[in-house]
Amino acid sequence: MQALILSYPNLKVVEASAEDLILEEGSSGSAVVGIKTNDGREIHTGRVVITTGTFLRGRCFLGRTSYPAGRHMRTKNGESATNKEHESGGEIEPPSIGLALTLERFNTCSES
Repeated sequence: MQALILSYPNLKVVEASAEDLILEEGSSGSAVVGIKTNDGREIHTGRVVITTGTFLRGRCFLGRTSYPAGRHMRTKNGESATNKEHESGGEIEPPSIGLALTLERFNTCSES
């Protein structure tokens, strides 16, 4: 699947965490025109699709033990969850910039 995506014409794949939205004020309100990544890059584009996957406030549960993570890895080099709310001391809230964003959480539990 990765080879297919990487060979798709006119598609640039960037592996990074989106940390912030780049906004532009217009006559009809704010518009998202890009993102800022965790490594400091700014990516400007005509469209932004926001997906959180399993990494937004993700927790893995193993029996009675739980830990923040995006997915359970059977090695010590697991992938961490995105827990931006811990840095600010509160919950993640949509920016008050006139964008109609709703953040909801969906839990899944699967046995392995």
